[in-house]
Amino acid sequence: MNRNTPSKAVQARISGGQWRGRRLVAPRLPGLRPSGSRGREVLFNWLQGHIAGAHCLDAFAGTGSLAFEALSRGAAHATLLEQDRRAAAALRASAEQLQAEAKVQCVDALVWLRAAAEPRYDIAFIDPPFDAQLWAAALSGVMPWLRPGALLYLEMPVQSDHTSLVESDRWTIRKQKRLGQVHMLLLELAPL
Repeated sequence: MNRNTPSKAVQARISGGQWRGRRLVAPRLPGLRPSGSRGREVLFNWLQGHIAGAHCLDAFAGTGSLAFEALSRGAAHATLLEQDRRAAAALRASAEQLQAEAKVQCVDALVWLRAAAEPRYDIAFIDPPFDAQLWAAALSGVMPWLRPGALLYLEMPVQSDHTSLVESDRWTIRKQKRLGQVHMLLLELAPL
């Protein structure tokens, strides 16, 4: 941790694209667990060919590492949802520092997802605090916001039952991987 970073902060480093090496800083909060650099590397290898020009939704943004990584690699825009005011302020500061095409909403992601939706996102990231077990509610809430054929990244602990979550005929598992204690899933939304 460098001298300019508060000791009660969490850091993530952007691993690719125009902002490679730039640090993202967020307050240390219960349940905040930034996606690791190895996991992001795997994810963005999966997303190659889909990221350029994409509109992304990061539903439990935390440090913003997934959304800012997507923007760094060529996504057109990202919406970041974060309910903690301090974390949302840190996300806004990161967006301003990077001059990113990002909109930060300080809101409960599940409440926001239940609002009147229009399909406008090509890629969504669902990586809530593991203890909250919000995956099922987030998956059903995010569907109306996604364009047909959109990709959704889901991160959960390996001991969780991901098969029952994605049994809907609307989701197809495109990729999956276990990385340590994390199960990574890339899903595709089928057209209606």
